[in-house]
Amino acid sequence: TMKRTAATAANKPDESLSTRQEPSRWNLPRPRRKRTLEEQEPSSSLGFYRQNHLLIFAVLTALTFFSVGSRFFSVKNSIGTFSNIKTKQKKAFSSSSSSSSNNTTQPHELGSQRFIIKLGGLKGVSAGRVVLETRPSWAPIGAAHFHEMVAQGYYDQCKFFRVVPNFVVQFGIAAEPNNPLKQQYQQPLIDDPVLHSNVRGTVSYATSGKNTRRFQLFINTRKLGNTNLDKEGFAPFAQVVEGMDFIDMINDEYRQKPKQGKIQKEGNQYLDQEFPNLSFIVTIDKES
Repeated sequence: TMKRTAATAANKPDESLSTRQEPSRWNLPRPRRKRTLEEQEPSSSLGFYRQNHLLIFAVLTALTFFSVGSRFFSVKNSIGTFSNIKTKQKKAFSSSSSSSSNNTTQPHELGSQRFIIKLGGLKGVSAGRVVLETRPSWAPIGAAHFHEMVAQGYYDQCKFFRVVPNFVVQFGIAAEPNNPLKQQYQQPLIDDPVLHSNVRGTVSYATSGKNTRRFQLFINTRKLGNTNLDKEGFAPFAQVVEGMDFIDMINDEYRQKPKQGKIQKEGNQYLDQEFPNLSFIVTIDKES
């Protein structure tokens, strides 16, 4: 019995040593050894950068200097080109100024004419002088009709009956209601296609629909232009080339209060009684 008990005890694990690790070569510190090239993450881009960082840095530096140098020379060339353009523009401007001082009737284009418009009743000043130039290439029908009307003095003494600030100033209803030209030109004009935008200073005919142009005109005064009118068929035929500051002085006191129907029937008599401060056209004459 004593021998059997001793044998059984020898086969049981010693619990007092079960938590203690047996010393082995895996628990001992191992000496460091240099990893081979195969062990140093051969497929990793980070490993490649670590090995070649100096080379990469040198390449990036060279590319940076090359890029900066290219931009510098590009900017330098651009500045030189811009300077040449400005010089040529100054020469052209000086030559055109000298030629215009010698001959003020030089047209902008073939068939173009210049007109001197004398204004009265302006805000701040009693009178002003405006130079308007027609552009037949923009609207040949409108430009030719304007030439005829001015030659017969139609627009003299016409008042600016509709003045909308930063939009338009409108005129063209005859000062005299019995003006014979109203009967002579009863047939409205065929519309010109819109070939030029209604930018500031351009002149177009007012209309009441398609192919209804006759006498009434407006000058675009909006700083950014009235490009929205292009889609509505208003074709500019002329442009103010001098004196736009006087156009800006046209009296806007009455805005759109004058009634066009009464102007057609009574002319300036109605306007002088009801709206005495309206600005007006004294005369329009072809530049000589």
